[in-house]
Amino acid sequence: MNQNRFSSKDRKMELLGIYNLSKSYGTEAKSEVVFDNFSLEINQGEKVSILGASGCGKTTLLNIIAGIDKIADPQKFRIKTNQRIGYMFQNDRLLPWRRARNNALLGLEMLGKKITTDHLSKVSGYFQRFQMNHDEEKYPKELSGGMRQKVALMRTMLYDPSILLLDEPFSGLDYHTKHFLEKEMLQFVHEKERTMIFVTHDPIEAIAVANRVVVLSRRSHNSEPTEILLDEPISFTSDRAGRDPVIARTEPEFSSYEKLVLGALAE
Repeated sequence: MNQNRFSSKDRKMELLGIYNLSKSYGTEAKSEVVFDNFSLEINQGEKVSILGASGCGKTTLLNIIAGIDKIADPQKFRIKTNQRIGYMFQNDRLLPWRRARNNALLGLEMLGKKITTDHLSKVSGYFQRFQMNHDEEKYPKELSGGMRQKVALMRTMLYDPSILLLDEPFSGLDYHTKHFLEKEMLQFVHEKERTMIFVTHDPIEAIAVANRVVVLSRRSHNSEPTEILLDEPISFTSDRAGRDPVIARTEPEFSSYEKLVLGALAE
């Protein structure tokens, strides 16, 4: 697969890039190579799904972009300056001693902002929009799993990141809550013109939420480094008004993309 996907004309739009990265874990005597000369570029405003088997390095890529997993050679990873990165996990990571409203406001507090009446009005608007207008004062233990994940998404949206990283955030949710949060997430990204990198094991979800799907190879017996098997742009006729992940799943082109992605996953 050609990893130099963008032309020189496109490169001026590049937001971040990983170049010829080699990454391993363990000791020198017994190391596990995850990446070897791995490259990936992501442009401003792209909505990218990263798909692959467990252990192929999907979360490692997000952690590198977030700065959690440090790279010794700064030339291996470049990102435009002044990027605010939001990271949403599969686990909601709500603080149990804070009420739902205060958990949603946590991102703003981390930015050093003094919470104003405008902020409180905005967060109340999110609770109404997310059908939780009677739940602002509840503690996390009083909320269902889906409600907790709604609060986690509110927290991320109020933080207003320029790059949104999502690590299987909706994998444990019921059908209706999953699609509701997918739609809210995409509406936020579309309206704010943000960049999204979405990790998932679900090929249907990967296609429905993204305008580009990257499939990573399986690492048999953890011995072979991960490679990019597929890097495919995704578009639907209904995208002009912004992506609706439920409508996307019903589009005529969807089955063609699904066959392509499933074929790559089977390699």
